[in-house]
Amino acid sequence: MKCQSFLLLVLMLDARAEQPSAQSTIVLYNKVAPDSVELAKFYAEQRGIAADHLAGLNCSTEEEISREEYNTTIAGPLREIFKQRHWWMLSESTDKPPAITSSEIHFVAVIKGMPLKIRSTTDYPGDQPRPGPTGKRNNASVDSELALLGLYSPQISGFVSNPYFQ
Repeated sequence: MKCQSFLLLVLMLDARAEQPSAQSTIVLYNKVAPDSVELAKFYAEQRGIAADHLAGLNCSTEEEISREEYNTTIAGPLREIFKQRHWWMLSESTDKPPAITSSEIHFVAVIKGMPLKIRSTTDYPGDQPRPGPTGKRNNASVDSELALLGLYSPQISGFVSNPYFQ
């Protein structure tokens, strides 16, 4: 009986460890999209995510946006929110882009109303297209670009290896 109780306790702790933590999750919504804020609040409430972990942006309600729109209405403002709310610890220097030394946020819940895709562009400053058919592509999904938000990289063409996957 003791062995079964111990096994049950281990399984419960393991299952709990696998669930995303509300403290390390933000809920990203579009202030311009109808119902987006209500959906964000409902989502956060149902998952025990604090109200200060909701991040609203003023961006297009279109499914696909330009790279410039992504940079000015999503990436830039969201980076500022991360800095203002101290979700990132940054190592900044004058000659290099900032580097994230630690992050309190590990999950981003993107709520209906946010753009989904970023159109391909030409002549993007700092981009170095790579050889091959995928090396020249620079269209992207918004959620994949959000995963790279902390890199501060102008490289948008080709694939980026996932530093967390081993």
